[in-house]
Amino acid sequence: MYCPLFSGLPLKLRLLHKVLFAQLSVILLLLVALVSINYIQLSSISSVLEQQVKELELSRARELTNALQQHFSEHGNWSYIQQSQNNWVHFVEAALQKELDDFELNRMLAPFPHTKEEGSSPPPPPPHRNPVKPWIDRLTLVTPEDMLIVKAKYTSEIWFVTPIVVDGVTVAVLQNGKLDRNERHHPPFFAGQQFETMLWFAGFAMVIASLASYLFTRFLTKPVKQLTERAEQLANRDFETKLPVDSNDELGELSHSLNRVSDKLARYEMQQKQWLQDIAHELRTPLTIIRGEMEALVDGVIPASSENLTLLQLEILRLNRLIDDLHELAITDNLELSMQTQPIQLDSLITTLCKRCEGLLQKRGLTLSMRLDSVYVWGDEARLSQVFTNLLKNCAHYTELDGNIWLELHRKGSNVQLLIEDSGPGVSDEQLDKLFQRLYRTDQSRNSQTGGAGLGLAICENIIAAHHDHIQAMHGAKGGLVILVTLPLYSMEQTT
Repeated sequence: MYCPLFSGLPLKLRLLHKVLFAQLSVILLLLVALVSINYIQLSSISSVLEQQVKELELSRARELTNALQQHFSEHGNWSYIQQSQNNWVHFVEAALQKELDDFELNRMLAPFPHTKEEGSSPPPPPPHRNPVKPWIDRLTLVTPEDMLIVKAKYTSEIWFVTPIVVDGVTVAVLQNGKLDRNERHHPPFFAGQQFETMLWFAGFAMVIASLASYLFTRFLTKPVKQLTERAEQLANRDFETKLPVDSNDELGELSHSLNRVSDKLARYEMQQKQWLQDIAHELRTPLTIIRGEMEALVDGVIPASSENLTLLQLEILRLNRLIDDLHELAITDNLELSMQTQPIQLDSLITTLCKRCEGLLQKRGLTLSMRLDSVYVWGDEARLSQVFTNLLKNCAHYTELDGNIWLELHRKGSNVQLLIEDSGPGVSDEQLDKLFQRLYRTDQSRNSQTGGAGLGLAICENIIAAHHDHIQAMHGAKGGLVILVTLPLYSMEQTT
């Protein structure tokens, strides 16, 4: 990932940074939205308050205008007002006496918080404050020719003007200065203070939220870091270390799954080592025999007779079968990618395969009993034929002479089950668990001379697994072995 803030230099952002950045972005957006809403509200309140102040001062200006008109009518000049600033203040206060009296009365009646003790005198009223003084300091009185009569104590932008008219003639103009935005009684000043407080609060909240987000993100990403480290350990073939599962959430499930993967990889590695050792052993045996026989022939120890050459040929054929089985096993490990599937009438297929094996069964004096339901499955006919042929030949080879084989095909729910049972000999519990292991043979009665290399059932298991079902071995009630194959039932209605 590249960060544009660093002139195209590569910047590696970890999950911690991404989650933290996402959280801070959301927090910042919320704070910006909150501050914006507060600013709009304060601006609206400020405008309303400013309008109310203007209306109040317009009302005062009307009262003062009436007093000034009366004063000029009586004296014909502004001498008294011009003499001193105090005279002007007293004149304005007299004109607004009613407002001042109402204000004083409210001040006297206003509740004052205190703790009343027995025998103590009542608390004094709030300190006196002239409510019109800030307004007076912004008033300017000029002649129609713009000559100064009374100068405002604080100059500011003119808010509005009120002409003083006597007998139809304008004798003066009262200029009302605008409130200073830095004046504490000014509504915008109040709104600015509130907004500044909000900004400080937002900044403080951002700092606290950032710290909390960082700690939370560290807590949240710690298991991810552990998972990453464990994955690196697995890549380095360390299957012993286990992740602690401290939660029931998705990360806990992932930790548990990674531990299961570790266990399976450990078992797989052990099986792979055993598999390589078994292959080496299986290849070494026929090669050793062939080498010994060839050296004996070369040295003249044994004659190059037809019988001895036939023995060599049998070992070569056995070696060839082993290599073919290994190749077949490798193919069936990824069989699902190359299967040619279609609806198959399984009872008809099994009947055909049993007829092909009749000669082998008769040779060993075996009796085959079948009970087949008419069922269809979806699969690869050639591969399923390979499975059932292998199972039938296994029974024919390993069942005691003049024994019995029972074959049953039936439906069970949404599946099809095929059971192949022989009359013995059976296998032990320990051997039963290993029958589908590669290159595994139970004992001398089932060795590589009379049987195969121990890959047939492993190949069968791969093929059935590619059909998304399973094959298993069980002890038979008649003293032999039962092989159970389960396949999904296919309904011919699915083709319509």
